[in-house]
Amino acid sequence: MKTIFFVAILSTTTMFSAQSQIINKSFIAQIGTVCEETSEPNPCAGYNIYLLLNFEKEYVTIIEKNIRTCKTEDTKFHLKTKWILNKNREVIFPDRDKLKNTFVENLSLKVINNTLIGYKPDWKKKIQEYKFEINRAK
Repeated sequence: MKTIFFVAILSTTTMFSAQSQIINKSFIAQIGTVCEETSEPNPCAGYNIYLLLNFEKEYVTIIEKNIRTCKTEDTKFHLKTKWILNKNREVIFPDRDKLKNTFVENLSLKVINNTLIGYKPDWKKKIQEYKFEINRAK
């Protein structure tokens, strides 16, 4: 009986530890690149696509942003939704319907070794990994 109780306490402690690693933090990952061919040289032809995740206690703000090579940027997607962390340290979005037709729709997020990692199948159904870093420019 003591062993079961200890395992339950250890599991709960690990989950809360993982939560504390992402609550009130902002994360960023580059999720794509677009190159544009132009007839004349254009320093703004092409951009990198970033996913920003700003975690609060119950909600996460999800922002997909395009940043051009000339440093101009535009927001493609901006949403605030609920999130939970399950016992496997996976971030779950209970309202998946809000995420339809977005990059996040089929994205799995997990806290592994104090790092937020995303997994998503690409157009060939191959799983791609995205390592999120702390966004210091929040």
